[in-house]
Amino acid sequence: MKKESENKINTESLKAFEEFQKTKKESNLKMYKIIIILVLIFNIVSIIFYIIFKYHIYSIRNSNSFLNENIIEKENELNFVINKNEKMMVNLISFNYKFCYIFKKYSEIDLIRNSIFEQNPGKYKSIDDIRVLFVYQSLVNGDKKQKFINQILDFENIAIIIETTNKKRFGFYLSKPINFNKNETKCIIKDENAFLFSLNNQQIFKIKDKEKPAITITIEGEIMFEIGDGDVIVKNNFYQDNGVECESNFPKNFEGNFGDLIGNKDKFYISILEVFHFY
Repeated sequence: MKKESENKINTESLKAFEEFQKTKKESNLKMYKIIIILVLIFNIVSIIFYIIFKYHIYSIRNSNSFLNENIIEKENELNFVINKNEKMMVNLISFNYKFCYIFKKYSEIDLIRNSIFEQNPGKYKSIDDIRVLFVYQSLVNGDKKQKFINQILDFENIAIIIETTNKKRFGFYLSKPINFNKNETKCIIKDENAFLFSLNNQQIFKIKDKEKPAITITIEGEIMFEIGDGDVIVKNNFYQDNGVECESNFPKNFEGNFGDLIGNKDKFYISILEVFHFY
């Protein structure tokens, strides 16, 4: 009797345990289904938001394509200005140890500034608004061609000024920037505003034929640069100690008379060469 009672209790316990397991399994299955549904809903919502976002970005890009092109163009222009300004800042910093040896008085600087002022009506209120910056000086930078070219690249409105060993002081003004095209070893610039000038005589000599080169700068060969049609030819390593003579065939493509620029000579030695940027 006792054994039957125990068997009955065990059978009921087993049924209760099986019922509990079944209930637990059904509960877990429901929870699993709920989790799957929630995950699916989340993924669907995410995909919808992704599609909306991509469409929004695509619309913005299309509507601003022209603006983006302008921005890229302006960025390129800004980079060019920044590079030029960095070079100018270097010169401003180095101005502490550069002293002008060729200009003797303000009236000689004003000779150039007056011509620039006349060429640019409305740009400046007076010649005092035209400032001057050192770009190159042979006493500091030397008389090597590559150094000279590197220092003057990208600058416009420059004056190349020379003093000979005979104390003749003259120069050349160029309004256009100096740039070499890719893989080219020669830079030829035409400039209707170019002119030669004599500081000793306080004279300006305007260019005659504006279709001919105002200046030719070469990377190769012994000539550093040639002004006009051989009006002035400056050679590499131009100091007298190197025994290098420069040449003048003035006047060729610039107005003036023989002797007005460097006196009655066709060859000369350079004592010092300086380049200034007028802006």
